[in-house]
Parts: sequence; structure tokens; C-alpha cells
Amino acid sequence: MAKNKIELAYMYFLPKPHKKGTPLRPIINTIHAVTARISKFLDQKLRPLFDRYVRSTTIVDGVDLLHQIDQYIQKGYFNSSTLFITFDITNLYTMLPQEESLKILDEFLRQHNCHRIHGISIETIIELARLVLQANAFVYGKKFYRQIIGGAMGSPFTLTLANIFMWKWERQTILSKLPSYELYGRYIDDVFFTSNENETTIKEWLDFTNQFHPNIKLTYTISQCLPFLDVLIHNQNGTLSSSVYHKSAAEPAILSYLSDHPRHVFRNVIQTALMRAIRYSSTFEAFNIERRTIRLTLLYNNYPSIYINEQFQQFFLKYLPTISLILPLIENQEQFVILRKKLLEYPSVKQILVDKSAATVDNIIIIRDQYGQNDDEETTNNNKDNKFQKKIFIHSLYEGRFRHIQREIHEIHDSFFKNTIYQDIRLIVGHRNNPNIEYELTTKRPCSSLLKNQPLQKKQKVNEPNTTV
Repeated sequence: MAKNKIELAYMYFLPKPHKKGTPLRPIINTIHAVTARISKFLDQKLRPLFDRYVRSTTIVDGVDLLHQIDQYIQKGYFNSSTLFITFDITNLYTMLPQEESLKILDEFLRQHNCHRIHGISIETIIELARLVLQANAFVYGKKFYRQIIGGAMGSPFTLTLANIFMWKWERQTILSKLPSYELYGRYIDDVFFTSNENETTIKEWLDFTNQFHPNIKLTYTISQCLPFLDVLIHNQNGTLSSSVYHKSAAEPAILSYLSDHPRHVFRNVIQTALMRAIRYSSTFEAFNIERRTIRLTLLYNNYPSIYINEQFQQFFLKYLPTISLILPLIENQEQFVILRKKLLEYPSVKQILVDKSAATVDNIIIIRDQYGQNDDEETTNNNKDNKFQKKIFIHSLYEGRFRHIQREIHEIHDSFFKNTIYQDIRLIVGHRNNPNIEYELTTKRPCSSLLKNQPLQKKQKVNEPNTTV
């Protein structure tokens, strides 16, 4: 195992090779590690800034991609010769140059006038970021390791730092050559853009981009029909068609109906799949193909046929009240076009979250002198402290046989405290997820013998360390 490319998160075993030549992917657990809270803190403070200032070159999900392509078409740039280009950055997280990334973070904050964030100076933020990057120590095979290049994959701040690093990289490479009217967007380490240049010119751009930085290497695809994220898009003689994309290695496995989960989880599985099928399918025929795939996948995972029909019908009745009550299906192309147009008008959950995050920027950027006071921050902290006053939270592991326990707990609470001085206290009863196999197989910490200073053995030479750093 290379010392400079250790991936940190959980320990689990994949049924298929994650990458060619890698039958086993070791991942180290860093939950509750010394840098975990600092990483989460930096991510909470810096990610809204990225969401705000780099939104124009960010693709949030498949729905966002389709919206951006639609705007590109409306501007008149899409024609029969338009090419789609995608490329993937190889091992972005684990190949980030640490010090260079910190310098780019400093540049990003200063360029956008973010001199203080919640009263924290840029210098302090950089030092905290350096601590998160360079304090990743762990035990593997009775040896200690420290990550010296890249960031921990399971660390929240690594994603934000990688995005900010790519913000600088893409401006120096592909965006400097791509005409401003072309569509360009990035989802972490996956990039999509359009071009009306010939394929030879595009390859020259990409070859230049591939040689620009020694740590950033890419693999690209140029075509008029290709997948990006979970959408398959096709330029058919100047007409855009799209459908849901399934990877060839993907298994038809979803949450089994036999698993012990609350009933609303199974409803959400079906409705989310139908929502995606309608939004991504540009034709009624493409939707029907995906609808059959959804049904077969559900049956394969033990969903009853009657339950599937009920959920299909509830979904379509919700958005098309005039649909037939006999069969839970869309009957014709006209109904499909109306429904698809209606659903595409709604932003996806990810789009809502990103826009909400970007909207908080005005509240977290505070440009002031070193000794200034921040009344807004104090107000925010007071509101946060008051948020959980007069509330009691009770959580229990979900079991199907106890599905009515929430109501029963509320009834017991009311029977004791109604018409008393405690009646205004709100009781909130929720469920915790059952531990899954990933959690059970995760080694939480090294054995205690490795964490103690061991005396050198008498026969061991002085120049042979018993740990690796």
C-alpha cells in the first residue's frame, strides 16, 4: 500500500473490483478522529462561499444539467454538429497537492473579499485547513501512517478544498480556451462541456489540459451521445434526446421490501425513481422503457405487484388528476409532455440545498477590523441556543413490530403532563437507523497495544523503527 495514497473513510469489501486491478479497496475509518470536527467546521463555513461564487460553472445533478442544456439550446448555439465532451479527473482527492491547495484557498477567499468569515481571519482558516490535511494519522498492518499528499476522502472539508482547487485549475486550462457561449459545468471531478469546434481542436485543448499540472490527469470522451452522471444525452441531428443512464456494472439492487424500515422509505424509493424517469426521459417511449426497468427492479427486490401499482397510481394522480383510475399508467405522449414539463419546473432537492447554502453567504461574510463586534453572530448563536428550549427528543431503533410506538409514547406523555406546568414542553419522537453491515465491520480504533509506547526489543537495532510515519 502506497504511503502517500491512503483513502480514509470506512472499512468495507466490495463485491466487484472498485477499479481495474484493485480487487480489495482498504478504507480507514476517521469518524470521531481528532480532525473530524475541524473538518466539518471548515466545510460548513466555506462550502456556501463556493456554492455562491462558482455556481455558474457547477452542475448540481442531472436535472440541473438538463436545465443548462435547455438554456444553451434556447440561445441558439445548439446545432447538428455540436459535440458533447466529458472528462474525469483521476484520483482527485488523494492527489491534491496540500500546500498549493492551501494557497489557492487563500487566493479564492481574497478574490471574493471574504477577509473574515464569522469573525475568523483568512490566516486562521488556512492554519486550520493545514491541520486537517496534515494530521491524518492511522494504523494499518501494525504500522503508523500519515497522509502526505491529498486529503482524506471521508473528510467533509476535502470535498470543498478539491472544488476550490479545481476552480483555479479550470480557469487556467479549459475555460481559457473554450468560447464564453459554450456550456461548461463540473460536478466535483467530472466535467461536461459543449463545443462546435472540430474534434481535432478539442483534443488539442484536452491534451494541453492533461499536461498542465503533474498531479491532475484526466480521461476524456468526445461524442454526440454520451452519459454524464445518471443522464444519457444524444444530439440527433440538432435535436436533443435524453434518458436515464444505468452503468453496465450496476446491479438491480435497491432497498429490499423485506427489510425492517418505516413504510414511507419504500414509498420514497418508488416515487424518486419515477420522478427521475419522467424528468430525464425526453420521449414517451424512453419513459416507458425506464418504467418497465423500475417495475422489474422492484419485483426483483420483493416489492409486491399490488403495492407497486398502488404507488404508481398515487404518484400519477398527484401530478395528473385526470389520469385513469383503472391503470396506473400515462396513456399517451400528450399526457407525458404535460407531466414532464410540470416536473421540470420544480428544482431538485440538491438544487434547493445548493441555492439555500449560497443564500447564506451574506450572513457569514463579515468584513471588519480585528477588534470590531459582531452583533449578528451573537444573535445567531442566541437563536441557536433557544432552538431546542422546551423540547424533549426521544430516539429509538425502528422495528416493524413497534411501528406504533411513537403514538403510544405521545399518549403516555400526555396522560402524565397534560394540564400541568410541563404541558408546553414539546415531545419529539424519532427513529434511529439500524446498524448496517458496513458499521458492524468497521474497526473503530487500533488495539490498545499499538497506541502505547512500546520499549525497543533487546535484539532490535536502534536504526530500525517499529513504526512508519
